[in-house]
Amino acid sequence: MERIIVSSENIKPDLPTPRHLKTHKLSLLDQIMASILVPVVFYFPSPLPQSSNHDLDLFISHTTQQLKKSLSVVLTRFYPFAGRVNLDDNGHSIDCADQGVHFTVAKFPGHNLSDLLENPDRTDLPSLLLPGVEFIYGEVDPESRVLMIQVNYFDCGGIAMGVVFWHKLADAATMANFLISWGNANRGSKHVASPNYIFQNLFPHRPELVNLPQPTLQLSTKWALKRYVFDASTISVLQRLESSGSVKNVTKVEAVLTILWKCFMAASLENGKSESSLMLTVDLRRKAQPPFASDCFGNFISFPVAESRNHDRADLPRKLRDAISKIDENFVTSLQGDGDFIGRLQNFFGSRLLAPDESDILFISSLCGFGTYGIDFGWGNPVWIAPCCDTSSDLKSKSLRMANSVWLMDTRIGHGVEAIVTLKEEYMPAFDHAMNVLQGLAASSRM
Repeated sequence: MERIIVSSENIKPDLPTPRHLKTHKLSLLDQIMASILVPVVFYFPSPLPQSSNHDLDLFISHTTQQLKKSLSVVLTRFYPFAGRVNLDDNGHSIDCADQGVHFTVAKFPGHNLSDLLENPDRTDLPSLLLPGVEFIYGEVDPESRVLMIQVNYFDCGGIAMGVVFWHKLADAATMANFLISWGNANRGSKHVASPNYIFQNLFPHRPELVNLPQPTLQLSTKWALKRYVFDASTISVLQRLESSGSVKNVTKVEAVLTILWKCFMAASLENGKSESSLMLTVDLRRKAQPPFASDCFGNFISFPVAESRNHDRADLPRKLRDAISKIDENFVTSLQGDGDFIGRLQNFFGSRLLAPDESDILFISSLCGFGTYGIDFGWGNPVWIAPCCDTSSDLKSKSLRMANSVWLMDTRIGHGVEAIVTLKEEYMPAFDHAMNVLQGLAASSRM
């Protein structure tokens, strides 16, 4: 596809950030987060009447100016996004001098949005929709930016918005709050959030972590990618099938995680590993008592780990639930205390983060439940949301690609779940075969 870059600039906050906020120190939970850039693409339908002979350039100009204005307004509240990573302290603070969010406008002449949506499994195109594709799989942007946006226009008037954010500053919930607020501002709504920064008092910045080495993640030189969709009826069957063990009320999430784990076990065993683990993400906002505000800015996630022998595939929902149950009020309180600080960090990341030779680990990240399909810039809600997963290049340009990982997302309608699965290339055949078998079993049980 031909891409034409129309413009590229930094959008600064509408009002200058107060002097006492010029340095944003990362919280404890930010400091221990992996330093990676996360790319996500949001696909929006055309707001133009199908029968109109619209002037595309006029539409692009008007829409872009409106987006830039509303982004500037929202950045006065989400001011760290307009800053830059402070490399003087190894990236443990943000210099909030209103440098601006990198904002690129592109158009794809001769193409409609349907060209992408009709083949969602194609993995060579989404990278064109993102800013900085040459470095998005690195640890940090070369210019120390923490948020980059590319707005892509198609001949039909459809829009794809590519967003790249630095995970060490924000989690999925923070990004969802930001995008929902930006959409509200762009529509002229009065419901524009002011994020809650009180978490810095709950999980204070730890100077002793500035020089602590980051956890080492598993890497792979070659990988394969597949997208799996579990509709509501399939999930219902999986819940019923998995409720025959010690857990009698398997949840939607537990059912999906269980089938993914079973398939990963098959792939892991096929490749000579005797054990496997799932590392999950859990939102701490909901685990505290009383719960933290849903709009707390930054990272508020923890990483429970569920483990099993690959031959032992019974009662996996119980193992998942037991792992997640450890992330409770007491766990949150322990992170806030002093005591054995390094010991708590090891517990936080899980004993299998640096997996031994006989064990495999599958990282599970989730965009489910954050209301991202409620984002509305005035063109309607997204018709699809997906992380950018490009398998076209090798590890040389993707230094932090995790070897085995899954992105989970809600489906737009029907209460289903999408799973974008990235595995070592040699793992995918066994994983896909096991998935086909289990989905076939679910289909036959539905009859």
